[in-house]
Amino acid sequence: MEIESRVPAINMEAAQKVIRQQLVLLLHAHSCQQKDVADDGDSECTLPYCKKTKEVLNHIRNCVQGTDCDWDHCIAYQQIIAHWKHCSQKKRCSICGPIFTSQINNALNASCPKSS
Repeated sequence: MEIESRVPAINMEAAQKVIRQQLVLLLHAHSCQQKDVADDGDSECTLPYCKKTKEVLNHIRNCVQGTDCDWDHCIAYQQIIAHWKHCSQKKRCSICGPIFTSQINNALNASCPKSS
């Protein structure tokens, strides 16, 4: 994905941090949406911006305007989602790597019994 090539090098680290934060929010909102569907309703998630992000995800599913869309965050979120889905270097990617590693660690910790 060409996200990084459009950001001046001096701001690269800050831009990557913002993109990672948005990606974490997108992944959370998607998971939260899945729980909403399973629970047959809208959960009362207290994570800031979760509800708004779920609205954007719902919009993205049906958006046909492409780069002409003026819905808040639609284009940027579509690019971030596409990068996450198609990143071939998830473990080493400066955007995906920390999140991918965190997800693996969380899954491992969740599956391991806690010692008392």
